[in-house]
Amino acid sequence: MSKGANMRKELSCGIIAYHKHADGLKFLVLKHGEGHWAFAKGHVEGQESEMETAMRELREETGLIVKPDPNLRLVTNYEPKPGISKDVVYFCGEAKSMDIKLQAEEIQEGQWLLFDEAHSLITYPSDKELLEEVYAYVLSL
Repeated sequence: MSKGANMRKELSCGIIAYHKHADGLKFLVLKHGEGHWAFAKGHVEGQESEMETAMRELREETGLIVKPDPNLRLVTNYEPKPGISKDVVYFCGEAKSMDIKLQAEEIQEGQWLLFDEAHSLITYPSDKELLEEVYAYVLSL
């Protein structure tokens, strides 16, 4: 039996929000309750699509509504606990406003940062790679 045969699968979806600021492209990075810096994301509820989940989670965690880009879909995978394999699907979305209202139960802090600052602050290497991909994609638009 392969290692993955007994793994429980989980799916979360999120949005990497960006804003075209006078200083350059800024990204919204959040300090989650566990203390790590990453992006808005959460579990799929009911019959939601991946995009619906991503948009809902961003709105719940930050109060932000973005224009999502359906042309970029990134997937990362990790094991949050032994026996659990978690896929996280990310989209990117442009925010017209940088006004955020953080969900205190889940998010400790939120910052809009230029690429280099965001890249330095993000905790996990896989999230840094996602940021790199979104940055290159948005610059190519």
